[in-house]
Amino acid sequence: GHLLDGANRTAFVTLALQRWLGIRMETIGNLITLSSCVSCFLFKVPPSLAGLTITYSLGVIPIMNWCIRQYSEAEALVISAERVGHY
Repeated sequence: GHLLDGANRTAFVTLALQRWLGIRMETIGNLITLSSCVSCFLFKVPPSLAGLTITYSLGVIPIMNWCIRQYSEAEALVISAERVGHY
C-alpha cells in the first residue's frame, strides 16, 4: 500500500508537469505564430511569403515539444545511471 502510493504520487507529479509544460509550450508557439502574422501584416509582406512564414511558425510548436521531451528524457537517463553508479 505505502510503496504503491509513493509510485502513484510520482507518476501523478510527472503527468502534471508534462501537462504544465505542454500548456506553456503551446502558449509560446501561439505567440510566435501571432507575432509572425502581425509582422506580415505590418510590413505588407506578399501573400506567398506570408503563407510560408505562418506555415513555418506553426511547424515550430511540435519541434519545440519534441526537443524538450528528448532533453528531459536524456537527463532522466543520465541521472538514473548516476544513481546506479552511486549505489
